[in-house]
Amino acid sequence: MSYSDPRVAFRLGALMQSVEDKVIYARPKVAELSRELEKLSEALEEEDRELVKSWLEYLRDHYSGLDELDPDDRKALVKDLETVRETVASKIR
Repeated sequence: MSYSDPRVAFRLGALMQSVEDKVIYARPKVAELSRELEKLSEALEEEDRELVKSWLEYLRDHYSGLDELDPDDRKALVKDLETVRETVASKIR
């Protein structure tokens, strides 16, 4: 898989936008957010998955499936998703 493939880049962008939108606007339950992060992790190349996987682990350890993220964790997740976006964008160029 290569991020330079337009289909891969489009799918990945759509997944990232979906996760960000849910975190920022929808305030999803942790179970739903975890499913979205899993999809994103599967779409990323192996070396880019670490940050997303660490969030999945954190959510499993600190929240139940029906909880919502607290505001500080939401802000941190949005910031980390931006880091992932920048990493992917740098590989596309």
